[in-house]
Amino acid sequence: MTGSIDDDLFTLNISTGQLNFIVAPDFANPQDNNADNVYDLEIAATDEVGNMSSLVVTITVNEKPLSITSNEDISIYPNPTTDRFLVNLNNYIEIYLIRVFNQSGKSVMEFKPNKDHSYDISRLSEGIYYVILDQSGSTELIIGS
Repeated sequence: MTGSIDDDLFTLNISTGQLNFIVAPDFANPQDNNADNVYDLEIAATDEVGNMSSLVVTITVNEKPLSITSNEDISIYPNPTTDRFLVNLNNYIEIYLIRVFNQSGKSVMEFKPNKDHSYDISRLSEGIYYVILDQSGSTELIIGS
C-alpha cells in the first residue's frame, strides 16, 4: 500500500494479494479517515522487470455484512489465464456482479453471475487484472494476475 489515508487500517499479504482489515469494521463506529464508512486505499505492485502499477481501491462498509467467512468460500481459477476464468462460490454465497479492472483501476469488464460460473476474458490484452466480486452492495476484493 502506498500511504493513502486509510492504509494503516489494513494489511496486505504480498504473497497472496489478500487485503484484510486489521480490526473488523463496525458500521456503527467507522474508523476511516473521515468517519463515513468509506475506506480509501492505493495498492501498488512491481513486476519482476521493475514495471510498477497501482490501483486505487474504495471499500464501503455497509450495515449488512459480507457473508464470506474464509478463503475456502471463494476460488477463482485458473490463475493465470488467457481466455476465461471460473468463480467457485461455496456456502451459497450470492454475488450480484463480477467486475474486472486493469492496473490503472479502470473497469474493463463486468459480468452478471451465470449458471456455469465461467467468464470469458479472451478479448483482454495480456497483463495483470483485478477481479472484484460485488455482493448486493458489499464488495470482496480478490487480487491476482
